[in-house]
Amino acid sequence: PTFTDLYYSGPSNQGNPELKPEMVTYAEAGWKGQYQGIQTHTGIYYQTGRNMIDWIRESSEEVWRTANHTEIRGKGFQASISIFPKKLFKNRTPINIIALGYNTNLQKKNEQDVISYYVLDYIRHKGTMQIEHRILENLSMNWSVLYQDRNGSYTEFNNTQPTEKEYNPFWLLDSKLSYRKGTLTANIQVNNIFDHQYFDFGNISQPGRSIRGSITISLNQP
Repeated sequence: PTFTDLYYSGPSNQGNPELKPEMVTYAEAGWKGQYQGIQTHTGIYYQTGRNMIDWIRESSEEVWRTANHTEIRGKGFQASISIFPKKLFKNRTPINIIALGYNTNLQKKNEQDVISYYVLDYIRHKGTMQIEHRILENLSMNWSVLYQDRNGSYTEFNNTQPTEKEYNPFWLLDSKLSYRKGTLTANIQVNNIFDHQYFDFGNISQPGRSIRGSITISLNQP
């Protein structure tokens, strides 16, 4: 348990100094392959956990308390593939990389009839795609797409009345423009291009569209 789990005390939270350590058993198997300009990876896992620590409360209460109140069983699968077209087609393409990834998880827990804060707020489905391509000799563009579906719920406060709301799945699109010449690298990155409003974990709204830039000069490059 963390210091917060053990000792934190506030208007709506109460720690528990009698907490026991969590006990987790984990098994994983995977496979990796590579052929010319293609790399692949797949994997599966299974886990069990006892004495899992969570913040819980009765439906009639407003104070969250920490407790070793549940056991979990989880399993999951992940797969990814990265394609490097320049290696496959001997530099006869402007595309540097195409990468796809997906993972899925399923967890179940035995618990009392209470409201749980975060033990089962795991990512149920996650998919990613990345494409990087050349625009000019020293100028390239990177596109990243993310899909995420999180299990569980968070507490939303409407007119000071708390209500439990399930997480909504969301899509995000990011981009990054890079210029490289000699020891100089300059980047302009735009995250969440479509300014999507979403919640990922807890009741905190995640950032909307953001733009940032950077310039890097390497002093030890030959």
